[in-house]
Formats: sequence, structure tokens, C-alpha cells
Amino acid sequence: MDASELLKRYADGERDFSEVVLERVKLAGTSVIGANLNQANLSRATLIGIGLARTILSGANLSSATLVGVGLAGVDLLEAALSNATFVGAGLAGVNLNGANLSSATLVGVGLAGVNLVEADLSNATFVGAGLAGANLNGANLS
Repeated sequence: MDASELLKRYADGERDFSEVVLERVKLAGTSVIGANLNQANLSRATLIGIGLARTILSGANLSSATLVGVGLAGVDLLEAALSNATFVGAGLAGVNLNGANLSSATLVGVGLAGVNLVEADLSNATFVGAGLAGANLNGANLS
């Protein structure tokens, strides 16, 4: 599936995109709020200024993806693959990243207040200007 097909199907009212392959997709200035992208492959995707609030991305592959100015409020990223992903100015407050793999990820100017990072892999991750107030880091790998 490509970006135009995804957006057309979303506009037509479809919300279940479980296990869809969107590798290297480029989306900018749009919204897929409330979509189910459970187990979707979004590796190497470029997402700029899109709305993903209340989207289900549990088990999704976003490795090496670039997310700039993306609204992720209420998103479920349970056990998502986010290794080598780059987040810039993304709103992650209250996001569920329980068991997510953020190894070697780069997070710049990202709000992580109240984020669930239980058992998350944050090894070699780079945080620049990221607020972690109230984040739950129980059992997280911070090496």
C-alpha cells in the first residue's frame, strides 16, 4: 500500500490497517487519527506534521523512521520496534511505550511526560531537550 491508497481508504471511513506494509511511506500534513496500525510495517517512513492521536501502533515496526512534529497523544506503541528512529518535536505525553525497542533512537525536543517506558529498550538512545517528568522507567534498559 502507498500513502495515497492509505489516505483514500481512511477518508472512505476505513480504520483497520492492521499488518499493512507502508515501508518508506512519506506522509506530511495529514491525519490518520484513531486508525488501527497494529503490527504495521512503517520502517524508514517519513512522517511530518501528521496527526496520529489515539492510533494503535502496538507491535508496529517504525525502525529507522523519521517523525517530525507528529502528534502522538494517546497512542499505543506497546512493544513497537523504534530502533534508530528519529523523533523531533513529537508530542509523546501519555504514550504507551511498554516493552518498545528504542535502541539507538534519537529524541530531540520531545515531551515524554507521563510516558510508560516499562521494560523498554533505551540502550544507546539519545535524548536532547526531552522532558521525562513522571515517565515510568521501571525495568527499562538505560545502558
